[in-house]
Amino acid sequence: MKYFVLIICVFIFTSCKDEKANTTSTDDVTVETVVMKGGSENLEAAADCATGCPSCGVKESFELKAPHGGALMKFGGDAAVLELVIDHKSGEMSVYFYDGLAKEQLKLEQTALNLKINTLNITLKADEKGVFRLKSEIIKGLKKFQGTVGKLEVDGLPFDGVPIYYPEGN
Repeated sequence: MKYFVLIICVFIFTSCKDEKANTTSTDDVTVETVVMKGGSENLEAAADCATGCPSCGVKESFELKAPHGGALMKFGGDAAVLELVIDHKSGEMSVYFYDGLAKEQLKLEQTALNLKINTLNITLKADEKGVFRLKSEIIKGLKKFQGTVGKLEVDGLPFDGVPIYYPEGN
């Protein structure tokens, strides 16, 4: 009976293993292709993972969505996310900070945020909700730009010179 149970365990273990794994390398990139056993069931499970994966416990997609329709920039990998929103009619710029999934808004301790956009140095002031804002005629003309964020600290992590891209984000 021991051997029967052992054979069943080995069969189950090996049936869950990858059927084929190929690794392709170039100077800068390594790509690994894995083909799983199980046919169309695994294709359906892979499709589910794009919107959440019940089989692995992930309930939501990993795609970041800007809560206010702005441009998103990641800070420190998944440490935080900055959302840059510009109202071109009123000339108002708003900067929000979120957790790494852009779900929960963070309120930073600092009261001012410095941005360098081209040759402009812009300082936004935090409101009571922790949103950094500036209203100016200069903002109305900012349609597409690259810049950097000045010194700031998010959850104890220091940042300085993080690049920002508007309107595409990073």
